[in-house]
Amino acid sequence: MRIRNGLVAVLVGLVVAGCAGMQGSPSAEARSGLTPTGKLRVGFLMAPIYGMKDPATGELKGLGVDIGKEMARKLGAPIDLHPYKDLGALIAGAKVGEVDVVLTTPDEKRKTVFDFTAPYLYVEHGYLVRAGVPINTMADVDKPDIRVGVLKNSATLKLLSSNLKVATVVEAGSLADLKELLVSGNAEVIAVGKPFLYKVTANLPGSRVLDGILALDESALGVVKGRDPAALAYAEQFIDEVKAGSMANTAIQRDRLLAAHATPPK
Repeated sequence: MRIRNGLVAVLVGLVVAGCAGMQGSPSAEARSGLTPTGKLRVGFLMAPIYGMKDPATGELKGLGVDIGKEMARKLGAPIDLHPYKDLGALIAGAKVGEVDVVLTTPDEKRKTVFDFTAPYLYVEHGYLVRAGVPINTMADVDKPDIRVGVLKNSATLKLLSSNLKVATVVEAGSLADLKELLVSGNAEVIAVGKPFLYKVTANLPGSRVLDGILALDESALGVVKGRDPAALAYAEQFIDEVKAGSMANTAIQRDRLLAAHATPPK
């Protein structure tokens, strides 16, 4: 009897282990939906929270790159990274079939192009003030002589356009252009995700990131609309695995992504 019970326990264990393995494996439909060209083509904005070029090697590195590589590995496909300079180019690239998935903010405009998973990263947005500008709090920003730089097509632009009554909003096409607004003196303040702001202020003596959160942005994995439903289902499962693991927290520490969080901040 003990031997029989032992055999039953072993068989049950094997079945459970097998089911767990099957749960993590993509179906043929998911693979074809996510890699129609045989590669996983991953699009993202060139930003610290997604991917930047290593100045020494030129290699793309970042949390978004980590996520893309791991997803490609699980799909058994080569990865094809598509970094974009600005949000408009990312959306345009998706519309002409350059990418299969993207890592970006699931705002209403982007939801017309992509089907999104749950978020895997939460990013505080705020203000960076140029050296010598007499602004100490977020409430001080909305003044007639203040120009605030912000990215085109961003959720932050929509927010500032609604909330700022007298300050002037100046649009920039890319993060590099946004920084240049501050460096050139064409803006007193810039507004975007704080991980980028902290990296900028480290190289601009006297500039400072203001206390407070302008907005809490979410980053998620988006699948180009029109793909087999199994593609999104697998993407959701994959992001759940990312969230359950340490990938996001490891990247936050490694890349010093200040004010970025793997779970919603309290």
